[in-house]
Amino acid sequence: MIWKKKYDGFNKDDLSYTISIDKKGCAFVSGVIGLSNTNSGITTIKYATLTGLQNSNNIIDLNFSLSQNYPNPFNPKTKINYSLPIEGIVKITIYNSLGQTIKELVNEFKGIGSYTTEFNGSSLSSGIYYYKIETGNFSQVRKMILIK
Repeated sequence: MIWKKKYDGFNKDDLSYTISIDKKGCAFVSGVIGLSNTNSGITTIKYATLTGLQNSNNIIDLNFSLSQNYPNPFNPKTKINYSLPIEGIVKITIYNSLGQTIKELVNEFKGIGSYTTEFNGSSLSSGIYYYKIETGNFSQVRKMILIK
């Protein structure tokens, strides 16, 4: 990308309105800059490719991920971790080995970040179960084993 003009930094007349991250991890900030008392301009600033975002005390992965449940095998509870690089509706569903829905663990809007949800299989028999995450254009399935 060839830049038309160098931006020397923010001042009290600058306002940012949006921030987004593309598939390559580049951050874009768009807003209005004050050029003088009567003039202003619209600008977008591109920041270098990121490897993670620092948020409080944790690092946010910039990739979708669905981790293997822990512990596995489990009895009767297990934890499922997942990460979201973009916000959106997230659905996590448990299925039996026949593909029948057992339980919907998550079905709600989530922001960017890492999450943990717990599954309690105390009412189920021993066996192989599957859990699936669906959000936006991403879906992934993993296998878990309940042993009683």
